Amino acid sequence: MMDFSFTEQQIAFRDTLKSFLKDQSTTSSIRSLWNDSSRFNQKRWSGLKDLGVIGSLIEEEEGGLGLNDIDFVLMAEEAGYAALPEPLVDIGWITAALLNELTNNSKENWKAKLANGDLMALTGHELNRFLPNAHLADTFFLQSGDGLHMLSKEELILNERESLDPSLRLFSLDWKPKDSQRIVHRSESVDIWQKILNVGALSIAAQQLGLARRIIDLSVDYVKTREQFGVKIGSFQAIKHHLANIQVQIEFAKPVVYRAAYSIAHNLPGRYRDVSHAKMASSRASRLAAKNSIQVHGAMGYTWESDLQIFMKRIWVLDILWGNHSWHQNRLEEEILNTGSALGLGQTFV
Repeated sequence: MMDFSFTEQQIAFRDTLKSFLKDQSTTSSIRSLWNDSSRFNQKRWSGLKDLGVIGSLIEEEEGGLGLNDIDFVLMAEEAGYAALPEPLVDIGWITAALLNELTNNSKENWKAKLANGDLMALTGHELNRFLPNAHLADTFFLQSGDGLHMLSKEELILNERESLDPSLRLFSLDWKPKDSQRIVHRSESVDIWQKILNVGALSIAAQQLGLARRIIDLSVDYVKTREQFGVKIGSFQAIKHHLANIQVQIEFAKPVVYRAAYSIAHNLPGRYRDVSHAKMASSRASRLAAKNSIQVHGAMGYTWESDLQIFMKRIWVLDILWGNHSWHQNRLEEEILNTGSALGLGQTFV
């Protein structure tokens, strides 16, 4: 039997980050970045570096904290709850996970640089049409048909695409693979990219879970103060049903996301199934949160002044990254049909 309960240390680390983001990643600070082309707050990033969060997955001997995917899933959830604009999850989890899979990175000392906050490196997968925050990176680890390539910013062209989320700039990349850029050959990179695809998808699932939690918190606060016909709208049964339906989906998604982190951390055979299930469950919960919260807020929810938009737009942008709902549904179906996954009481995963 799997034990999904978190240790006191994991909870304490999460709470430390939660407290930091509550103070440093306010909605007003996020809005202030919308007129800044960098969409990057250096003070906040330095604070994250001082906490050790950015390099937390890197081994201690390389300057990190030696944490694993189970530890980081909680931090990614809090990053989602805060709608953090900076690429903590993209660098601190996805790129760090990739570096941990490499056997030839000691020469360049990439791990130590990332742990120190000196390596702004992003990871691009062929499944993703866009790479968020690519303008901030100085190094790129990219997938191609012949392996894993490392490029500097000068070796590719960034094409900015329209982003629904004003806090998150999106880019497509133009580049041509060269032998001089390849650091892992195709045959050796297949397992690496499978791992990174799972980490990337789970990182989105965790953030969407946090975003859904934030949206229901905003909605509950709103219905406690908004009045119609002389009474608080939170007393209306229809409003209660909208919010209850969100909470039900969140509670269903939580253990699914945490189980996927456990599966990745322990390299379990069902990790592909578990990650796709997590991505689907959190996507369903967060999209329902966005939909129902608009119903609860009414016309106010559509206004620029409402903070609700910050979290809804992040949900919609993240939903297409690291495999959309249909892609993960197809992978889940393949896992069920082709691997003989056990069904029934105690084995349910759909």
